[in-house]
Amino acid sequence: MRHIAQLFFDEFIPPSTVTTTSTQYDAVLSAYDQIALHFIVDDVTGTGRLDGFLDHSGDSKNWLQRNSVALGSTPPTTLGDVSVALSAGGVYQLFWADSCLGSTHQMIYTGTASPKNTTGTLMLPFARIRLVTQAGAGCHVKVFGTCRGAR
Repeated sequence: MRHIAQLFFDEFIPPSTVTTTSTQYDAVLSAYDQIALHFIVDDVTGTGRLDGFLDHSGDSKNWLQRNSVALGSTPPTTLGDVSVALSAGGVYQLFWADSCLGSTHQMIYTGTASPKNTTGTLMLPFARIRLVTQAGAGCHVKVFGTCRGAR
């Protein structure tokens, strides 16, 4: 059953910037058994990359990257759960879903996909979406999410 369908993020992200969804969504994003995210990227300035990550936390203060290689024991990957090469003026749509017991895996929009190690892992009580732009590329990003499940 779908419990939430809403806009979680709607901002322009300058080049070389790390930003996250508002803390008001930390408990909402992890409250259900399934999450699907639709990223819409437009108004791109310059050339570079946008990475989107789903982080989770036990206390909403100290965060773990869900797609890290060994979930906290090694340096996390720099490629997001969604990753796209940006070109000035481009418009992009990206999709990612996580059943919170395993996911659709990392989606790299260059024709390849790399596995991530969240299979069989539960979601901690807080989650956020972290967006990272490389030097040289800024963009407007909207993230719509749907949360489903029995929780």
